[in-house]
Amino acid sequence: MKATGSGFAAIAWRLALLITMVFCCTAQPAPAGEDAAVTLLRDLQQHLGSLTDFRTSFTQRLHTPHSVNEREESGVLYVMMPGRMRWNYLDPERKEFICDGRKIWFYEPEENAVTIYSAAIIGESGTPLQLLFGQGDLLRDFLVTADDTPVQAESPEGVMALVRPREEDAAFVQAHLEMVAKPVPRLVRLIVVDPLRNSTEYRFSDFRENTGLSVDYFSFEPPPGTEVWEEQEKTPETPASGAPANSN
Repeated sequence: MKATGSGFAAIAWRLALLITMVFCCTAQPAPAGEDAAVTLLRDLQQHLGSLTDFRTSFTQRLHTPHSVNEREESGVLYVMMPGRMRWNYLDPERKEFICDGRKIWFYEPEENAVTIYSAAIIGESGTPLQLLFGQGDLLRDFLVTADDTPVQAESPEGVMALVRPREEDAAFVQAHLEMVAKPVPRLVRLIVVDPLRNSTEYRFSDFRENTGLSVDYFSFEPPPGTEVWEEQEKTPETPASGAPANSN
């Protein structure tokens, strides 16, 4: 049995795909009287829906209630509409999470191992993951309000929104989004809290849009000698079922 996965792998996998869901969903007309946070989120969806691709640097931190240590990782995220993404983790160790819309690869070079599973689990999981394939909308499928929790915006121009699932058995309890409106609507920070009260925080910077990414960049061929594990059951509950992962 593969030993490199951890309990946090499945959690972080869901959270990372939730982020990409925000990037890939479709906008709807704004109703009269909605609050500024919802309006900005609607503008963000509309802007991202107009792109063919984008890239952004990211920093990811995982905090658990019973630990004073926070694991921090960083790298570059590439997204190509619709539903393709590549998380390249660069520090403190290299690893890659790649989705071409059909297959998902989680490659750990230091372990000389890759886990492969079907992207169908995104649509079958009962979470926002199906939005990668244009099957939903954040503002329609979740409860979105102005964030009235103690989470404060870090940017002077930042606007906070609170996203909560409508389903009781969702993969997360709540998510705090920090957005800015200029120069274009952007998601600059995201904090996701799971049912165990673990929180994963992502910060995004250095956005580049419509860079002409190739479809080939979102496929993966394991290097010779790589140990390949292919998931058979289409369920996100399997601890070794991919990433982006926080491995201990």
